[in-house]
Parts: sequence; C-alpha cells; structure tokens
Amino acid sequence: MNTELKRLADELVGMLEALPMVRKCTLCGSLAKGTADEISDIDIDVDVSGYDKGKFMLEVPELLKDKLNIICVDFAPSLIPEKCIVSLSFDEQNPYRVVDINCCAEPADTVITADQARQLNNRHAHMIKLWTANWKHFTRGRECRVDILHMIQKIGIADAENKSDLMLLEETLRWLEQNAEQRYQGIIASCRRIFE
Repeated sequence: MNTELKRLADELVGMLEALPMVRKCTLCGSLAKGTADEISDIDIDVDVSGYDKGKFMLEVPELLKDKLNIICVDFAPSLIPEKCIVSLSFDEQNPYRVVDINCCAEPADTVITADQARQLNNRHAHMIKLWTANWKHFTRGRECRVDILHMIQKIGIADAENKSDLMLLEETLRWLEQNAEQRYQGIIASCRRIFE
C-alpha cells in the first residue's frame, strides 16, 4: 500500500465530507483493494443523495479550489447520466496525482447533459488526462492500443495505424508541448520527465 497516496486520499475525503451536500465518501479502486502504488490515482465515490449528482460534479472544482491546488479539471461526458465523474489533477510535479470523483445520488437523476459537461472541458486538460492514463497503462503492460488510437484521433496524428504505441504517446506529448496553454506547461513538463 502506498501510504503517502492513502494520506492524500484521506485528506481529499475530509475536504469532500465537509461540503454540506455530501452524505458519504467511499474510497474505491486500488486504494480500497490495498494494491495502490506510486502511479495509482485516487478514486472516491461521493454520495450526494438529495442533491443533483451532475450539478455537484460540475461544482466540485469551484467548491475545492481554495483547499486544493487544482491543475486540470476534466469531466467524463460520455458516462452521463449513468455516472457523473470529474477528474482533478492536483500536483504539477506528478501527473499521476489525480482524483476521480464519482458523484452518486438517490434518486440517480440529473438535469446535467453530456453536452453541457463536454462544453466545460478544456481540450488540453482532457488530452493531458488521456495521455497520463494511457502512459500508465502502457508502462504497466496493459493492452491499451484501442485507447491510444482513440486519444490520437482527437488531435489528428497521421498514419497512426502504422505507428507503435510508444511513438503515438511521444507524438501526443509533443503535440501537447507545442499546443497547450501556458498554464498546463508545468504538468506537461512533468509528463515529459516520466516519459523519458
């Protein structure tokens, strides 16, 4: 078990549980299983029953901005309305430091649409999230070709089918270095460090 990651997760749970609309927070994923390592992220289910889970998902970055140094925010529009997940990167020096907050509620309805969440996503923050997830899966030896191809379709890398996963990850990282806004260059530089 990664004790530093568990400490960070406990702090995040405390921040979330202090919010008035939160009924309960539950750690899940590798931390809950006791298998977290230095490149694991933090997965938290947040029960906001009695409140709109999609609305809460959109509000989380603003609600935590004074407590957490949020670098990147990314919503998962393709999962709405079944799941309302927001990912927050919070360590510019370590792109693996991401918390995925799954907002749950009973009843599970939300007025938030996938299009609303998609419009709020920043293209560069989204690509940083995808690159980091794909790099993590690649380094762990997981099959991630389909996800890498899906990622590079978003930025139009040519001749992808004839390139290795490693080459596509390099080209995506180079695209981020050349195109992303200045506010993301610190975390992108950290991505470069872990890549090399």
